[in-house]
Amino acid sequence: MELSAELREMAARQQEGLGAVPWASEADRWAELVFCVTNAFVDDPVQCRQLTESLRDLQLVSPSALMGAKDTPTPAHAVIRHVLGQHGIGKEQTERIIQTLADMASAVMNGYEGKIQRFLRAEAESIRDDLTTLLAGPRTPSSELRRGITHWLQNAAGLPISVEDESVRQFCANRGITVQQLQQAADEVDFNLALVDDLIRLEKAEP
Repeated sequence: MELSAELREMAARQQEGLGAVPWASEADRWAELVFCVTNAFVDDPVQCRQLTESLRDLQLVSPSALMGAKDTPTPAHAVIRHVLGQHGIGKEQTERIIQTLADMASAVMNGYEGKIQRFLRAEAESIRDDLTTLLAGPRTPSSELRRGITHWLQNAAGLPISVEDESVRQFCANRGITVQQLQQAADEVDFNLALVDDLIRLEKAEP
């Protein structure tokens, strides 16, 4: 079984046991960025939330879809322009919003293969390392502090970073994969790595 498919099956099995994981879906995280940027142009959060959901329903909110609206005329540009118009946004503002979203999407597609979580992960790992250095005392066990800070970044900030504890390492060893390959599979199915950590722990705890 492919690793990405296994992660989906684990999520289905453990649905009841999972607690609240902030931004469990990386697709939701990206859609929230689309909403927030749109709301920066149009100061009506209800309207912007509705149009973002409309774009999601039309499968036009992902980075790959929005990048297709970068140049006119394209079908994606025409449909997005129509959706924004249907939500009462003027033509000039509509074009500014579309261009901004398309530029964002192009940057993420070109730099991170459409996965904004990869940018966040790199930054989160840097924050974790800096905090571990900052907060460590002369008698502080660095490995425990590092895991605790990583867990805090998952819980408090919803960042897509893995604790990489013994459960995760054993999961990877049993399948002959690296932690990086596990991250790649999580990205393929748009699972936050914090969710993957929880799934692995739940699976290990089962008799």
